[in-house]
Amino acid sequence: MAEAIDDEVDGIAKLGPKFAAIHIDKKLKVSLQLAKKHVNLLLHRLLDTNDDTDCVVWYRYLVAAGNEFYDFKSEVLKYDDASRCGLVWTANFVAYRCRTCGVTPCMSICSDCFHNSDHTGHDFNMFRSHAGGACDCGDVHAMRHTGFCSNHVPGKRSVQKPPSHLLAMAELVVPRIVYHFVLRLRKLCQPERNGSYKLTEVMKEQYTQVSQLLDDLSKMGGAMKHVICQSLCNPENYKILSSTEDLAVLPNDDKKKFKESSIDEYYAALLTLPTPSIPEILQDCPGLSQILVHTSFLQEIMFWMVKYEFPEKIITFLLSLLTDVEYKASS
Repeated sequence: MAEAIDDEVDGIAKLGPKFAAIHIDKKLKVSLQLAKKHVNLLLHRLLDTNDDTDCVVWYRYLVAAGNEFYDFKSEVLKYDDASRCGLVWTANFVAYRCRTCGVTPCMSICSDCFHNSDHTGHDFNMFRSHAGGACDCGDVHAMRHTGFCSNHVPGKRSVQKPPSHLLAMAELVVPRIVYHFVLRLRKLCQPERNGSYKLTEVMKEQYTQVSQLLDDLSKMGGAMKHVICQSLCNPENYKILSSTEDLAVLPNDDKKKFKESSIDEYYAALLTLPTPSIPEILQDCPGLSQILVHTSFLQEIMFWMVKYEFPEKIITFLLSLLTDVEYKASS
């Protein structure tokens, strides 16, 4: 049975990205489990330990079920149900903070949302961001609805849910893209003598392509953001894809060894975390003496974000997803 699947995957790979994606999409309509096996083996064979160019081309067609990526983006954006702005900015961006409307002291909104709302007589200020942030307009957990701009008032948008087939391939493939991104973060780890981890320009190039793809997907609106957030936060995805459980069904080749060694490098990085001494009286307190255990891709990515001293690409990607309610609660 395994050999038959291997042979079939060989044939699928020879079809090229577009027609292979169409073929797997048809399989998905018949059997989810078989489509998962095909995608798993196909992407394993396509993995390049040094260059992600070809793999990203395949990802784009697979996510879009064989359609052109930007045509697919236009279709998905029709179902953008995000009622919050969520604009992400980096350092030196000019934004506003209104203490009258803010529910939290760190609330901030972009200039467009500020000027499209009424803050007459309010206690507000304009500031230049030092590290970056995201616009909270439309988020009831960050500000009062009376301060929302005209584009993000409650009930402004009424969007239908996307048809199930539209994002079916994305739901299958995006977790693998997230895993690929985590693989890159693991394999780039080269600790310095003081135990810190820094990304050189060469290292950044090695994860930029997959990072850019995730960023492009997050710009497809609320429907796709939800798929990404589920991939990041679902413990089952993390358990299967990031452990040896998924590796058992893969062929014994250099790419499998590459993935296996990434697990070792991840655990080695965990051991570099400083462990504070715990008073004897608190030794039995839950959590204080436990080794750090990640249960989702989001948790591990945030770990690497800290270890690599907050790379801008990772920060802006994670901030861009804050318009998803479940993701915000998880993060």
